[in-house]
Amino acid sequence: MPQQVFRVANTAGMWLRTEPVVSEVTKKVLLPKGQLVTKLSETDKPDWWRVQTTVGGLVLEGFSNRTLLVADTGSAPAPALIATTLAALQQVAPRARDIYLQAIRQGQPLFDEHGITTPQRMAHFLAQAMQETGAFTVLRESMSYSAPRMLEIFGVGHHSARITEAEAAGLAHNEPALAERVYGLGNPSKAAELGNTKPGDGFLYSDTGYLLAGLVLERVAGRRYYEEVQSRVLTPFHLDQTSPADHDDLAGLPQGYIVAPVSPAAAIGFAKWGLPDKMVADGRLVLNPVYEWTGGGFVSTSADLARWMETLFEGPTSRTIGKTMVATQPPNAPYGLGIFVREAADGAIYSHPGGFPGYRTEVAYSTELGVGIAFQANHSAPGGASVIPALLDAVRTAIAIEKPKRK
Repeated sequence: MPQQVFRVANTAGMWLRTEPVVSEVTKKVLLPKGQLVTKLSETDKPDWWRVQTTVGGLVLEGFSNRTLLVADTGSAPAPALIATTLAALQQVAPRARDIYLQAIRQGQPLFDEHGITTPQRMAHFLAQAMQETGAFTVLRESMSYSAPRMLEIFGVGHHSARITEAEAAGLAHNEPALAERVYGLGNPSKAAELGNTKPGDGFLYSDTGYLLAGLVLERVAGRRYYEEVQSRVLTPFHLDQTSPADHDDLAGLPQGYIVAPVSPAAAIGFAKWGLPDKMVADGRLVLNPVYEWTGGGFVSTSADLARWMETLFEGPTSRTIGKTMVATQPPNAPYGLGIFVREAADGAIYSHPGGFPGYRTEVAYSTELGVGIAFQANHSAPGGASVIPALLDAVRTAIAIEKPKRK
């Protein structure tokens, strides 16, 4: 009889336990919603099964409560899906490098861990990966553009860099120069957004650095990144409405809209990814957020985000970290360690934006008021940062109204 495959259905995840008993002592690994597990056998307790799953490339066995699981009916058998994928790549990516093909051959544990277990999900993964790698032929991002193509991607009306036809000829196929013009000091607004403050930063910047940091963290900690964040940040600081965005059916997520910018000069950004106007279909995101991982990788609420900003800069155990983040700031630069710093007449404001296709977030902390604030919108058009000053003004007004009551 073939083994039965199930998915974790509980929004808060499901503990894989050393024994079929609910206890702090029996906790082994917290499996996120959507995680695939295989039923190995039943136990003498009706609601408990012995199960197997793959976490971080490791095959783990333990016990879990079957009421937190639902049958997985859409997954193809692992070897069959990999074989089908490799066969398809022979047709659509005949020049794929061996290093990519080998990664796919050996990638079943990671595909299982992140829910890439159906032909449709594998197709989505391949479409994104092949777009970024030139059908698996490119090992790093290229900024070598011809002048006409450069104007289509980074020209006036297409990107905040607003490269002109007169500039394009001199930047054509000059990767460091174009990267600096688009992401570095040649494009001040984008440089400020990315924290690029020195000549050459535009060519060096990459979100991949956060992914590498995540790999180092997991190797040192000996467990998954999300588990570390849960135990070190989310649980102790009571951020109960924040959870990993490592699957595409995020509970309570509103519809997200790809909205064109109101100004032709503004960055179109996600609108150029070829995504549909609406980001949620049949209760699932059309783009799986699992790829964000340590480069983002969480879904949250405005309440939790505001609470986190206050905790980071006021909490007795975390404010030292907050101070280090804002103090580690190059001269004349608006960016510290993962935080923007803006000096105002009435005190500094620490802030940061966030974005995913169809969604926009802005968070800030005011040293004057001692409050954290957050703003979220279910569209991807730029301009969310302009809401922060208005929210701070509203807080000042509320404080002014409240003060007489305290006399």
